[in-house]
Amino acid sequence: MPDAAKFRRNSSLWLALIFAVAAVLCNLLFFLRPPAQSAIPWLSLALALAALLFLVLGVKNVFTQPRPIAAKIFASTLALIALVISAGAIAFFYGARAIPASAEAPQLGQVAPDFTLPNTTGAAVSLDTLFSPTPGAAAPKAVLLIFYRGYW
Repeated sequence: MPDAAKFRRNSSLWLALIFAVAAVLCNLLFFLRPPAQSAIPWLSLALALAALLFLVLGVKNVFTQPRPIAAKIFASTLALIALVISAGAIAFFYGARAIPASAEAPQLGQVAPDFTLPNTTGAAVSLDTLFSPTPGAAAPKAVLLIFYRGYW
């Protein structure tokens, strides 16, 4: 068996993992609201594809050169982690585009249609009643609705 000190480090697999994690983390840039916000999904896709490229190169390097079995197992595990993260980033890129646009949703500045929802005590409250004037006060110009998803 060849001496372990003669093996070169397989930096391609580490680069694949770094690019895969960067592909997922670059989606956090949406919260910073950069000027080129529409380029963020494409950046994520490019980083995921670069991760897959380095992944192929790294796996090829591991299995074409003689290496100890422990190094092959470690490289395979690292490759699997990078593959799952990259595949998730690519699936998220395509899945985000599958959400249909709602033609019936009110546009910015448009009056919302009337609806009725239960309040925290269970009583039905409609949007029209929230805009109706109360005795001794003027009618409100805006209403803030807070939706609770549930109680924990």
